[in-house]
Amino acid sequence: SGYAIFDEDKLISYGKWSSNGTHSTERISQTKSWIACMIEKWKPDLVVLEDIQLQKFGEDGQEGVLTFKKLAALQGVLKNYCFESGIIYKIVSPSTWRAHSEIKGKSRTDKKKNAQLKVKRLYDISVTQDEADAVLIGAWAVNDRQNSKMISFI
Repeated sequence: SGYAIFDEDKLISYGKWSSNGTHSTERISQTKSWIACMIEKWKPDLVVLEDIQLQKFGEDGQEGVLTFKKLAALQGVLKNYCFESGIIYKIVSPSTWRAHSEIKGKSRTDKKKNAQLKVKRLYDISVTQDEADAVLIGAWAVNDRQNSKMISFI
């Protein structure tokens, strides 16, 4: 998984993290612990997670369904952690953040490569595919926050 940390509209940190667990439940637990450490370190006022998509792969498409179920479980755990920690979170679909960053391509590979090129143009850094996605999701979130209005009820 890629991550990006923004302070206002400035990219201040980015990277890639992966679990070494052997079972999906262990990987989910490790990811939750990692997110908890990141939240403790950076104290964000917003966490943005990319929404999951059902992608068909494998001979009968079953591998895609199993991956989707595991990602849904992970997303639920992360949403719940943010909720219980009082951290505001948003879920953004890949098509939404890609449209904001004008990422096009016929294949997933084309879109991933174009995201890397966009990050290189915007921030003059070379990043992995996961890092590029995370940085552009962060850029979407910065733009979304600047365009939203705060409503207070007294």
